[in-house]
Amino acid sequence: MRLTFQQMQHLPREQREVLLAMRDRDEITPGWFHARLGWTRQSFLTVVAHMTTLGYLERDALNDTLRVNTRAVISARYDVTLTRQQGALS
Repeated sequence: MRLTFQQMQHLPREQREVLLAMRDRDEITPGWFHARLGWTRQSFLTVVAHMTTLGYLERDALNDTLRVNTRAVISARYDVTLTRQQGALS
């Protein structure tokens, strides 16, 4: 399943860029990722580590690839929307 921009709009810019770069691929290697986005290696590692911690990316250590966890990204969007709505009601 491909993510739409609306499904990613709650994410910080860097995380959206990562997901957009992966849009046409099921899995990628970290080297391809780094080259595609043009970030410094440290920036790349920081963003990917954070996204992996949040569950947005899954790492396959055996094949050294990353895969988007679409459900986690979409779930986070609804959590953010629900939190905003609850805040507006109080």
